[in-house]
Amino acid sequence: MSTYSDLRGLKIKYLSSDTSGDRITEGELFYNSTTGALKGYLGLAAFHAGGNVLTVRTQNAGSTGGTQSANFIVGGEIPSDSSLSNECEEYNGTGYSIGGDLSTARRKFAGSGTLTAGLVFGGAEQPNSVETETYDGSSFSEVNNMNTARAQHGGVGTQTAALACGGYDTARTGKTEEYDGTNWSEQNDMSLARSQLNSTAGTQTAAVVMGGNTTPGVGGYSAFAEEYDGTSWTTSSSTLPIGKNGAFGFGTLTAAVITGGEIAGGSKSTTTQIYDGTSFASSPAAPATGRMSGSAAGTSASGIIQAGSPGAETEEFTISLSATTGAAFASGGNMVDGRGFLNMAPQATQNASLVFGGWETASKSLVEEYNGSSWSEVNNMPEQKYYAAGAGTQTAALGCGGYGGSPETVKANTFEYDGTNWTNGGGLNVNRAFLGGTGTLTAGLVFGGGSGGTGGPTATEEYNGTSWTAANVLPESNTSMAAIGIQTAALSAGGDPAGARDSSVEYDGTNWTAGNNMNGNRGQQAGCFGTQTSAVVVSGNAPPGNNAVTSSEQYDGTSFVSGVNASTARIYLGSSGATQSNGLIMGGALGPLAGTPSTEEYTPETTAVRAVKTIDFD
Repeated sequence: MSTYSDLRGLKIKYLSSDTSGDRITEGELFYNSTTGALKGYLGLAAFHAGGNVLTVRTQNAGSTGGTQSANFIVGGEIPSDSSLSNECEEYNGTGYSIGGDLSTARRKFAGSGTLTAGLVFGGAEQPNSVETETYDGSSFSEVNNMNTARAQHGGVGTQTAALACGGYDTARTGKTEEYDGTNWSEQNDMSLARSQLNSTAGTQTAAVVMGGNTTPGVGGYSAFAEEYDGTSWTTSSSTLPIGKNGAFGFGTLTAAVITGGEIAGGSKSTTTQIYDGTSFASSPAAPATGRMSGSAAGTSASGIIQAGSPGAETEEFTISLSATTGAAFASGGNMVDGRGFLNMAPQATQNASLVFGGWETASKSLVEEYNGSSWSEVNNMPEQKYYAAGAGTQTAALGCGGYGGSPETVKANTFEYDGTNWTNGGGLNVNRAFLGGTGTLTAGLVFGGGSGGTGGPTATEEYNGTSWTAANVLPESNTSMAAIGIQTAALSAGGDPAGARDSSVEYDGTNWTAGNNMNGNRGQQAGCFGTQTSAVVVSGNAPPGNNAVTSSEQYDGTSFVSGVNASTARIYLGSSGATQSNGLIMGGALGPLAGTPSTEEYTPETTAVRAVKTIDFD
């Protein structure tokens, strides 16, 4: 039975203040008696950053029928060496994790379906391909081939009802094929032969292609759209404002989005248009990065564009009452003394952080405090210390183990900091360096490391503010790992035994248990902050070789996915933050000797209701 609001809409409320909570509804009007104004809420279109892809790629395929929070990208060309990829990455609305590999590496191909029921077809593996593969959310399987080998074609639909259109074989083509879950069959050709049709949207029986390339060179970039009804193609009477080549497209025939792409002159566009089945209209939403030749998925109200050339970015598109700001690292004030191999107070906040010791051309006893904008030197530690561990906050911290003293040796001593001065604390039971440390001054935790005594690489110790007590050991030896959390809920990720590793282990205050792996190996004291169930690991070394990185991964207590990049690649850096919103990374080594003073502040993704709009009748 229809309700009054279904038939007539919401009544105009007479309120003394702006509406809030459950009454915030798209298109709702209300009268604010205090301000004497008629007001309402409008959904606005915008892009915001998602997690970066794990491997930079272009000319990839994806699950075009997926959603903004569940899709995959696969294959493509790796720009750094022009190799073809067979790797798949799965996106969960936050970041990417590693999926199953394609049977055949390729680029310039198309996809359809969803994360757990996907299809990819065609592409360039020199020569062009007819190969088709299904994806079940875990692995790819080869199925019956297409009839026409092609690359740079469009693809939409489901795993059992897919559409392939246009593309390039020995020339640009308008050929169309449909897939029924078993076989491909040829259908009526498009009106205009064209390639670079990443901007196709819709389903097998209701699709639209927008833009593309009709002839060699930028002069052949098309502004035309064609619609497919499951039988034949019809040219739309509406055109794009400018021809676009290799643009991103997603949505349906009657609500399609086209954004980005290359335009005349060779520049990459950041304009966005919406197609309603009849005409194009410009959208105010603009991706942060102009690019082409990636993949897209989702609806006209909740879409996503992924990878492409140039860049590794992911951007999510929404039309919503809420404004989402993607997670980001932003520059903070530089340290007084740029150096690596830092020790820090991991539970400190973004506005009250602490680093101590470290090494550049020699070991250091320097101590610096951060107030949210600048660093200042305070009282030094009693001795130089690096490759050590820390715990606590800016006003209640400890530093223990590491290399130090004169002559320099592996240490077991602990120093406590009260916000002004350093005093001696209880010594570790096992002297060691390269160890992980977290927790607080009165409930500290250290584990692993390289030792001058017996059992150091797996040893775990707890601190009660006075003395250290041996606890259950790590499952295996580890050094220079990311250490996150508190004494009763800690996380160790990555590390350096015989090369960087991708594994993680969790501590519950008594025992260590294996967690899921990161998506790549990471060692040499990566930055980290947050909790055992909401953590970020960033930078450090990712083999092969000495390869400082800017990438990050997020952990939700179950699995790791990619995050956003930091600005500066570094190893053996300092980091702090009891929560993601207090995340801070600082200093670190840029190479064997060079240290950086750079500081970066982390802000996680946030969502807030857009400001109410006042309706002006003047």
